Amino acid sequence: MDSKLKIKVIGNYAPNMKFYKNFPCSCYLIKGFHVPVILDLGMGTFKKLLSELRKENQDIMDAYIIISHNHIDHSSGLIPLSFYLLRYKIKGKLKQKVKVYLPQRSMIFSYVNILKLVFDIHVIKEDTFFEIGNCQFSFCLTEHKGESYATKLSMKDHIFIYTSDMAYASRDVRKFCEKANCVLIDSGNPCNNKVRCLAGYHGRTREIIEDLLDSQVKRILASHLKKKIADREYIKAFPKNANIELIKLKNEYPI
Repeated sequence: MDSKLKIKVIGNYAPNMKFYKNFPCSCYLIKGFHVPVILDLGMGTFKKLLSELRKENQDIMDAYIIISHNHIDHSSGLIPLSFYLLRYKIKGKLKQKVKVYLPQRSMIFSYVNILKLVFDIHVIKEDTFFEIGNCQFSFCLTEHKGESYATKLSMKDHIFIYTSDMAYASRDVRKFCEKANCVLIDSGNPCNNKVRCLAGYHGRTREIIEDLLDSQVKRILASHLKKKIADREYIKAFPKNANIELIKLKNEYPI
């Protein structure tokens, strides 16, 4: 495994039912492992992910797919993936089941559980732990509607965390993120208009970032953007003199 991991943004938008093809939802490919590592697989991302894996000469069947929670903007890409794998299974060309890590209390878990013939299913809990090479993967329950988990990648002297969605950065999440080198966050809502925020779903951009900065996070990548909110509104909400970047679709970032 390359010690310098990168993240390729396959999708980074919040739910948008009409426009998800051009504004695909959450999906991030971690590059630098000997196998594909995928964080979430939301609407509009499956074909784009396959295309990216082909460029990297990697196979989706070798992948580790981590689904943070049930919502369609993070998990519905498992449905076209299942059709893809079933076609290979019928032809006798499925070389192995695809590893999927996800919470059990979810509708998408019920779906993949029916398809055990193509999915190698692992339930995410707070004590879930596995390794790929010299990288350890662990999880933390977040404050979000439904059962949702942040994912930590721990290597020697380096920590990367993907929070996925959060209503706010809980005490457990702040501790989980302590002194992390890089954290990829749900940007929440950059505006002060309370009507725009659904209780229990996504918090306010500035509050989330300030809480993580208090945890001595060194660098923050902001994602999960709302299509109708301009990038400049998020950037205006970033605290000054902090190492924060609003990530862009199709770009790669060192983590």
